[in-house]
Amino acid sequence: MRRARERGQILPLAAIMMTALLLLLALVLDGGLMFVERRLAQNGADFAALAGARIVSLNARGTAQTDAAVRASMETAAARNGETIAFGAPGGPVYTDGKGIDLAGPVYVGGGTLPSAARGVRVAASRSFRPFLLGLIGISTLDASADAIARSTVGAQPACAFCVIGTSPLFTMQSGQTWLTVNGGAIGSNAGLDCSANANLLSTGTGSGVTIYGQRLTSGCPRSITPSATALGSPIPDPLAFLPNPTLPAGPVNGPVNAKGPHSTTTISPGIYQGMTVSANATLQLNPGTYYLTGDLSIQSNGTFIGNGVTLVFMGPQTSFLPQSNSTVTITAPSPTLPVSAQYPFPGMAMYFARDNKGTLQMQSSSTTSITGTIYAINSSALLDMQSGTTTTTINSMVVVGSANLQSSSKLTVNYDSTQNVQLPAGPPSLVK
Repeated sequence: MRRARERGQILPLAAIMMTALLLLLALVLDGGLMFVERRLAQNGADFAALAGARIVSLNARGTAQTDAAVRASMETAAARNGETIAFGAPGGPVYTDGKGIDLAGPVYVGGGTLPSAARGVRVAASRSFRPFLLGLIGISTLDASADAIARSTVGAQPACAFCVIGTSPLFTMQSGQTWLTVNGGAIGSNAGLDCSANANLLSTGTGSGVTIYGQRLTSGCPRSITPSATALGSPIPDPLAFLPNPTLPAGPVNGPVNAKGPHSTTTISPGIYQGMTVSANATLQLNPGTYYLTGDLSIQSNGTFIGNGVTLVFMGPQTSFLPQSNSTVTITAPSPTLPVSAQYPFPGMAMYFARDNKGTLQMQSSSTTSITGTIYAINSSALLDMQSGTTTTTINSMVVVGSANLQSSSKLTVNYDSTQNVQLPAGPPSLVK
């Protein structure tokens, strides 16, 4: 009798073990299937996000795109990976900034608007599947979900924030205690450095450095170069070579503007001008847009020049920027995130000297100069010329010039910030991990 009872006790134990084995088998099979489906969902989300970010990147770089184009690109990429994405509703893809953070709103892809500030997209993907064994306990479907963020790399750090691209004449800092300080980027010169013992170069912050190609340093150059200069084996490439050379647009050509004082303000609108002159004690104010000059911009002593949301284009063969001592100059470039248009062909650019322009970019003594946005003048004759007795000048610009000449105790501080200057294209959009 005891042996019979012992044999009967094995049945419940066997049932428990069989149940445990089935659950373990379900975990292995359905867990493995969940992993596969989640991987497929992640692939779909990744490819859809990259496809959307590619279109957003084109828009940010100046090739105008639409929200519909972003959506179509994402739908195509998702379909190729067996995914279906819901657009324009909570849970659907949204636009992000350059750090992968959702734009305020949020702004949904497929909602009809591609914001100029957009730099990427965030998307979620989900796949439903039928489990093998979990259905035995009433679980008929499972969901595998994944999300991805991709953003463009517009706004990369340039090789130099103050760049002397020409190889001749030498980059000169002479006659007195001259200073060049660059915050947020490097100082680079293809024209060596011809300086006195009282010259000072300082590069600080992100991307800092001092790089010299060619005749590295003349014998009179000092020890006050921070960090120490690095010799280059090849010239620094023009970081803005991708920009098209400006050409005059269609439309009327306005005669020279002469803003006359005393204490009067002349306001003008974008267009083509044969030159501009600001007389003493007068103010010339520019409405937002792009101004093409075929003659000099001259600002006399005690004259004031103001342009907010403005790009000044100095056309060749020889058109100069000539502020005199005690003048006041305030220039703020159009936002670098604006799409390229007829009104704003060079977003982020404050002053653009055409590549064939041999004019002078000059800064004078005791003048008050405030420039926010890129300064670009790469012809070797279109030098950045800071004249005698120039007081401390601070500009929030990336400066790319053909040559530079800082003289007689002039002091120039350059603060580079990619959000205020022409944004550089870099590699293709990438996933934010």
